[in-house]
Amino acid sequence: MRSEAFLSSLPPPIESQARELLEFFKPHGAKVYAVGGSVRDFHLRRPLKDLDLEIHQITPTLFESLMERLGAKGVGKSFFVYKWQEIDLSLPRLETKTALGHRGFEVKLASSPKEAAKRRDFTINALMLELESGELFDFFGGMDDLKRRRLHIISPQTFQEDSLRVLRAARFASELGFRIAPEDIPLMRSIEVDDLSKERIYHETKRLLEGAHLPRGVQALQLLALDQKIFHHPLTPALFHQFLKLQRRFRPRTLTHEYAFLLPLYLLWIIRFAPLAHLLESLSAMPKKEQRFLQKQRRFPKIIRDSFLVRLSLLYPLKEWLALHDPTLLQRAKNLGIFDQSFIPSTTPSKLLKEGYQGKSLGKEWQRRAKEEILTLFN
Repeated sequence: MRSEAFLSSLPPPIESQARELLEFFKPHGAKVYAVGGSVRDFHLRRPLKDLDLEIHQITPTLFESLMERLGAKGVGKSFFVYKWQEIDLSLPRLETKTALGHRGFEVKLASSPKEAAKRRDFTINALMLELESGELFDFFGGMDDLKRRRLHIISPQTFQEDSLRVLRAARFASELGFRIAPEDIPLMRSIEVDDLSKERIYHETKRLLEGAHLPRGVQALQLLALDQKIFHHPLTPALFHQFLKLQRRFRPRTLTHEYAFLLPLYLLWIIRFAPLAHLLESLSAMPKKEQRFLQKQRRFPKIIRDSFLVRLSLLYPLKEWLALHDPTLLQRAKNLGIFDQSFIPSTTPSKLLKEGYQGKSLGKEWQRRAKEEILTLFN
């Protein structure tokens, strides 16, 4: 039975919570549908991480009363959205744009599952699974688009009411490796994103950078003109191909560093897509620690000599250099003993103090002697 297979695919705590909710709503005649990404990912055989449930055939008054009994938290009560433990619960709804911004919508109850599904962005995200019967509802050809591995808009009219959906298209391209339907690209390119907060832009961009199919996501930035709208720089085809070459070279075997998701931004900076300061300004909602980490990165020369690696280690251990995701460079750094610690020159600041150096002159002399020593010891 499809619903049993779906429930069994959920992480154990969420599976248990979902089964409890099914029993909870059963006496009230409500129909419980799994909606959104979990249904899509189930049919793609991707690991399920979360669950959104839509509750049909129930009045808003009874729904709110039952949410109170559950102790669910209203995370978007004007949107009929609640959170119970790890599950999002909502009533089927329609959304009409009334003001600027991601939340500038008037919300009404939908009269049917199809009407509720129509408010979603792409056909693959409009699939609905009724958990009691196991019946799959696919009103807009979502299963066909899953097979074709494409992102296709459900309703051009409702899609353009929420500019965040354009960023989500690029993010889904990166996460799923799907192509955007060619007929939808002109509409998406026409949508401005300047009504979105920096936080929303950063959140979606971060998820795009973490995608398993990053080249597809970066290509989507270009196709949808988001490179210019977010970073105010065009990602030309020549730069895109350079990025692909670098991305293949620096594709990490394991991503262990907490800031490894910044590698694509670093590579975009390397190919001179945009100045680093401009990239940081465009993503100004990026946490300060991440900004500082990216700011201290260094470009690499065409020929990377041991002397360059050792000199770089004067700034920080090379495990903090994003380019070290290249396996050959990583091994060289370990062989040189500068992977998790910096090179220590024989000249120390205390020696220079005894020689009469102070302040800025001390720092400059230490740098000069350290570089001289490195060039003597390493080539």
